[in-house]
Formats: sequence, structure tokens, C-alpha cells
Amino acid sequence: MKLRKHSDLVAAVILFIKYKGSTAWEEKVGEFKIGNRYVRCGFPGSSDVHGIGPEGRALFIECKVAPAKLNANQQAFLADAVARGAFAVCVYSVDQLEKHWQVEFGA
Repeated sequence: MKLRKHSDLVAAVILFIKYKGSTAWEEKVGEFKIGNRYVRCGFPGSSDVHGIGPEGRALFIECKVAPAKLNANQQAFLADAVARGAFAVCVYSVDQLEKHWQVEFGA
């Protein structure tokens, strides 16, 4: 199923991960203004969804709605996470996440 809004895809990804018995939450990255000052949150390039997967493995899922693509910080974050043993992917649909999940975790 193809979702058109980024927020809908993030919510669906979190729901899928929880359905699989794992833990997931949305991670906000960016900055916002409070009064006269700006507050930054998150780590540049950090994925939209973070979680704890099977056997305690770290999960990082970057959600994109076409035609959006990964930026350099996001590519670097995912590559670093994979190099350190995390399950880290960019997906454009829950179906795509499910395929990655089956390959990685077999269920």
C-alpha cells in the first residue's frame, strides 16, 4: 500500500514494527523557535523511526514519500548504523519494510 503523506508512512511503519513484537517510536530532528531562541533536537541525519528489534537489535527506519530521496546526512547515518550492526533501511512503503524485515529477521 502506497501512502502519500510522510506522517502516515511513519505511523504505519511504527505500527508494523509493534505488530512484529518490537518497540518503535518517532524521532524528530530539526529546530524550532521558542521566543527569541532556536532549539535543536535530534542528530542530523537521524532516521524518522527508532526502535528495538528482535534480540535487542537497534532499528533505524528512514521513511520517504516519492519523489523524496535521502540526503547526505541520512545516507551517512544509515551506513554508520549498518556498519555497527543495526537494522537500518530507507523505505517508501510498509511493503518494502516487510521485505527487508523478512530477509533480516526471517519473520
